[in-house]
Amino acid sequence: MEAIYTLTDDEGVDHVLDVVGGDNLGVSVQLAAVGGHVCQIGALAGFDVASPAMPLMLKDVTIHGIGTGSRRALERFVRAVDQTRLEPVIAARYSLAELPQALDHLDLGPFGKIVIDMDKD
Repeated sequence: MEAIYTLTDDEGVDHVLDVVGGDNLGVSVQLAAVGGHVCQIGALAGFDVASPAMPLMLKDVTIHGIGTGSRRALERFVRAVDQTRLEPVIAARYSLAELPQALDHLDLGPFGKIVIDMDKD
């Protein structure tokens, strides 16, 4: 948590994607900036989420629940992609060190995906 506050000049982040759930929601709320958003998409730690109320209220954090569908639907989707040989349109690739440039590119509203290669220098 300390690293996030160091990177953001003690502001916190605007968007948190929480794939853990459970008590981790409280950590996500603490990491969020004032007016930030927490997107709860996973439940690796369980479906009962918990967070202290005070940081949630003082920061005016919005929590969004994101449903991902069923395993069967995902399997059907993957089969359809395989059968049609569907491939994403990639607008550009960046290394993790080039993340600021990638985000600037994203702000231009490109057609296609912006890819961050996590192990590319």
